[in-house]
Amino acid sequence: STWGHLSFTRQKKPSIMSEAMSFEAAHWGWFLSIVPAMSFLTSLAVDESVYYWWCAHFTTLLSAPLIQVICGAAWAAHLFEALLAWELAATCDTTTRFAWTTQTFILGYPSLRLLRRRARRAIAARGAVSSTAS
Repeated sequence: STWGHLSFTRQKKPSIMSEAMSFEAAHWGWFLSIVPAMSFLTSLAVDESVYYWWCAHFTTLLSAPLIQVICGAAWAAHLFEALLAWELAATCDTTTRFAWTTQTFILGYPSLRLLRRRARRAIAARGAVSSTAS
């Protein structure tokens, strides 16, 4: 119906399956926090001058080798999560697989959490479709 210059029409809601198969970018806040944090952590781990600056201005509590271990563990966790995303994205849709994997490698858990939610929806939708087809 139309009221004045506004038109009120009911839009078709996307199906659960099509929604589960699409790519969803994580909230910009995750990119704004995780990308600089991982970049700075990597700089601390690989560049002595950045580490010395950190020690001079903040703390000497963490040794350089410990920061390198933390950095390596963080990147290993992101790589592991990206590999999980690669496999999990195949249950949703192979066309968005690269996007999910890349985003998960950059952000880690926030992206993987979104993908896991979509994978559950896709599996549930497939189960509903197969049970009605039987």
